[in-house]
Amino acid sequence: MFQATPYRHVNWKATARSMLPHKVPQPKVNEFEREGKKVVWIFLDRSASMALGPITKSALEYAIEAATGLSCFYLERDCKVGLCMFNGAEKIVFPDVGRKQYYRILRE
Repeated sequence: MFQATPYRHVNWKATARSMLPHKVPQPKVNEFEREGKKVVWIFLDRSASMALGPITKSALEYAIEAATGLSCFYLERDCKVGLCMFNGAEKIVFPDVGRKQYYRILRE
């Protein structure tokens, strides 16, 4: 009779307005489009103040590890990831998806 449609997707008001006597009612269903790819920007401070920290690992090295982990996390979820690094002069890797983008971010 009816295609399996979740009740929450049925537009009940529109269905009621479209009902005709002596006919089987056809539910009006709301259709949803999938959102576009999400864009995630990672900002990385590469200034001299990030060189602070113990000899073994500076704050910059921790920040680079965090940026790498975040980019991997979001790229695996099919998000576009971009990177903006600044230390007086900005360097930008524009948002994109996929394994190539991950390696672009690693290279910078």
